[in-house]
Amino acid sequence: MKGVICRLFNLYDGEGKNAFLFGLLAFCWSLGSNLGLKFSDALLLIHVGATALPTIYILCASGMIIPAVLLLLVDNRVSSKKIFYTVLYIVVIFYISIFFCIKNEIGFETRWIWYILRIVAFQLDCVLITSYWTFIDQYHNMQDAKRMYVLFSLTVFCGQAFTGLIMQSGVFSFTNVILIIIALMLVSAYLVKIVSENMQLAHDQCGDQEKHASNGKFNLFETLKQICQSKFTMLVILNNFLIFLMWVTAEYNYLEFFDSYFDPPGTILPSGGAKDARITLFLGKMIATVSVTNLIFGLFLYSRVIRRFGVTSLLLFTPIVMVFAMSGWTIYPAIIFPIIAYFLVEGFLEIIDESNFNLILNAVPKKLKYRVRVMTESFFEPLAMLCRSEE
Repeated sequence: MKGVICRLFNLYDGEGKNAFLFGLLAFCWSLGSNLGLKFSDALLLIHVGATALPTIYILCASGMIIPAVLLLLVDNRVSSKKIFYTVLYIVVIFYISIFFCIKNEIGFETRWIWYILRIVAFQLDCVLITSYWTFIDQYHNMQDAKRMYVLFSLTVFCGQAFTGLIMQSGVFSFTNVILIIIALMLVSAYLVKIVSENMQLAHDQCGDQEKHASNGKFNLFETLKQICQSKFTMLVILNNFLIFLMWVTAEYNYLEFFDSYFDPPGTILPSGGAKDARITLFLGKMIATVSVTNLIFGLFLYSRVIRRFGVTSLLLFTPIVMVFAMSGWTIYPAIIFPIIAYFLVEGFLEIIDESNFNLILNAVPKKLKYRVRVMTESFFEPLAMLCRSEE
């Protein structure tokens, strides 16, 4: 049985325990983060409407400047473990504050609470993703990453799948969801402690960290100069920027469509509140379905396609299908095209493009790897969001 599991997940003997811990960590923070983010989407559409999305995109993108700068400034000064710890506890503090506000109906009349929830939930999700992958990078070399990172991505999608099931069930009110988020983040912090105490850093990562630490403080001009000198690094950043620009464009359009389709003006909330609203139940069903699709594709197809055709063979897959969906949507505005766009953004873009990015990033010069990840996920991707919101 153990051998079957190892072959299924492409693991070598003795890697099962470590892979389980990293996967469980990914599942816990992913479930907590996605619960906050996806419920914030539904609550924003219910209480404010899709007309708020351009403002949300502007504030989300602008607000990512501070976390990006802070992550770059602490490079070489603070370990990835401490950064991850700090982010997890910030998430806990934020949702405790939101719990207090909702219990006392603070911000309901002016509706600012739904703006704050959506904006900060997005920012925390971005920083959690960056912090997690930076944390596990130090325990895996390039060869390990090719085999195991897809598995860790799948556990992230498991968190998304459970988010969809919870939303679709309509069992928990948002205050109960907040308590679940807080508990998951505390469990994640405990797992980080277990991992850091019981696992050894990869040999090449140890050497790189020592060499990297000798470079001193972060210098933005020098970093940009090094990035520009690496054509491959420039292509990685540009590719991710364009994909995220498509992501934001598609998300705005399908959320606006779903808002008008399931929650038209004048709609009265059911007796169960937002958790029983049609749009919440629909989004829950979609998230669960997309996440199961991600799991099947990632588990049985992605790694095999990568080994057979290489990473570059999948770079154009998402853009081509996205162009098809958006073109069909323009010609015939039926719900099938927004659903296809949703599957692309929450499905194939996550399992293919995010996995591609994590693999390709291992080919970036090692002294730039952390900085490129932070600048891409915390600066250039929000910049794409800002460009879309200005239209």
